Amino acid sequence: MKVKSPAYITRNRLGIYYFQYKIPYNVHLSHNQQQSKSFFRKSLRTRLQSEALSLSKHLWVIMDTINKKYFNNPYLFGKAMELLMKYEAVEFANYGVAQAFFDQLDEGDSELLELALKQREIDSRGNNQNFQVMKEMLARWERGESSQISETESKNNPRLSVLISNWLNIKKSKLATSSYQTTEPRIHLFEDALYEISGSKTILISQITPDLIREYRELLEKLPAKRSGGEFKGKTIRELAGINAEKISSKTYLYNLDTAKQFLNWARLEGYQVNERLEGILQVARKNTSAVAKTQRVPFTAADLKKIFEGVQYTDCKLKRASDYWVPLIALFTGARLGEICQILVGDIEELEGVWCIKITDTGDDDKRLKAKGSERIVPLHNQLIKLGFMDYRETMEKRGAKLFPDEVRDDSGRFSAFQKRMTHFFKGLSLEVYDGESKGFHSFRHLVRTELVELNINEGLIDSIVGHTSNERSIGSKFYTHTQQINQKMTAIQLLDYGVDFSKLVNWRQFRFARFY
Repeated sequence: MKVKSPAYITRNRLGIYYFQYKIPYNVHLSHNQQQSKSFFRKSLRTRLQSEALSLSKHLWVIMDTINKKYFNNPYLFGKAMELLMKYEAVEFANYGVAQAFFDQLDEGDSELLELALKQREIDSRGNNQNFQVMKEMLARWERGESSQISETESKNNPRLSVLISNWLNIKKSKLATSSYQTTEPRIHLFEDALYEISGSKTILISQITPDLIREYRELLEKLPAKRSGGEFKGKTIRELAGINAEKISSKTYLYNLDTAKQFLNWARLEGYQVNERLEGILQVARKNTSAVAKTQRVPFTAADLKKIFEGVQYTDCKLKRASDYWVPLIALFTGARLGEICQILVGDIEELEGVWCIKITDTGDDDKRLKAKGSERIVPLHNQLIKLGFMDYRETMEKRGAKLFPDEVRDDSGRFSAFQKRMTHFFKGLSLEVYDGESKGFHSFRHLVRTELVELNINEGLIDSIVGHTSNERSIGSKFYTHTQQINQKMTAIQLLDYGVDFSKLVNWRQFRFARFY
């Protein structure tokens, strides 16, 4: 083959070799066809001269062959080479980046690119598999379907946005409102991050690659803890990750990873085309998260309980609300969650088979909810609650209305945040002893009850039925329906709870100022 245009290599200031191919200037080009460039230039990505010479020879043969075989116009040749190099820059990128490239092509550009790729396909060094992908994408673009996804593709390989919407609908029907309202922003952050990383808004579930997941978790770890308003407003996720501010906690990081993992696991089990490596990548990230920043909720100690219940709040009538008085005491002897107690109705305190019990349900009021359906249960009252005048309080509230603690209302996120804040402030003021990696709060009552019942050698299934944990030992019937034997067993177990607190020091609830309003 006769060489008409010399091929040669150059080197930049960093020592990287570049291939250059001279495009002859055509004086006959019209004003609208200005020559794009006089040289076609491509990095050889090597500092070795011998390797650069070998690569440049190969490239020169391709360029010269394409030039002679398909083009007799230097402008068109230069344009085709530009398009070819732009394509090569995105062909190994993710779908969204490649799709964005094709969306920018007009009809003439697509024809030029296809001609240039025909010769590259013939060349033995060409990547035929990637060329076939390009041809399919180019054909879709030419049909006006660059942003469309066919029904066949959608059946088992739908858009990410569609699957997330379906998953959230399922979650909404199963989760408590507060849990759902934390899950939703986490999965949308995952979705938005993938869109930004890929450069596309039409990601298919099969196009979520390990590389996308790795970059997502890296960005997630760098995000500021607070990202609303001020300097954060209008920033992309990448821009937020680059801001020098306090980063999200390990706990928040793990919650976000778990949410993404749950979604991908659900999609895979539903039969959608999910890369099986994705969940493993998220799990590895979870295991590798620094344990230093993690905190573990631990039960209250005997010394803690004395500070709480034998302190001035209970002994000097310092509590200002009935809920502040009763809710901690109920938690101490039932292990119930904060929200489960604050929402109790007067009618939920009922005598069953001769035993006064609390029915923990999501029925009787539209505002009531549970963390999960399996949390429905009946818990007998500890004798200490009755001694402290709980039944007297119930009778008083029965005359006033349906709710046992009417002053406690949910906020916009569905939580009893006002009560939670008062409890947090209360516990902080007591200077409870904690060690590195530990934390104590209202939920510590729940941990305490379970721990005490385990140490009392109570059957695991019975413990689950008291605190509202699901287990294989809890049959459908025993999860909620009343059976004399079950209630009596629970009552026997609960009466064994003795924390060493001198409850005689507690002032009767009627002597507190809040009692005047009842």
